[in-house]
Amino acid sequence: MNAEAPGPRRDPSCLFCKIVAGEIPSTKVAEDDIDIKREEAHTVVDASYVRPVSFVPGYTYKLPFKLHVDTFSVDTPVQGGSTPK
Repeated sequence: MNAEAPGPRRDPSCLFCKIVAGEIPSTKVAEDDIDIKREEAHTVVDASYVRPVSFVPGYTYKLPFKLHVDTFSVDTPVQGGSTPK
């Protein structure tokens, strides 16, 4: 019998779970290409990488990609009136 051990249950709408499972195509980026800074509730994520892209057959252009995310989290009461810990 070749049964797999049951894994953790996952939300079927979880985007990141689908990427990790390979259900959604993604580009893997080296850790050196990502910078994450966090100070209390403020988080800044910067990523940049170069990916070769073919526009016409026989011609590949190294296209730079850059991403900047700046977030600020505020603890808010969840359903039932309690604050997440």
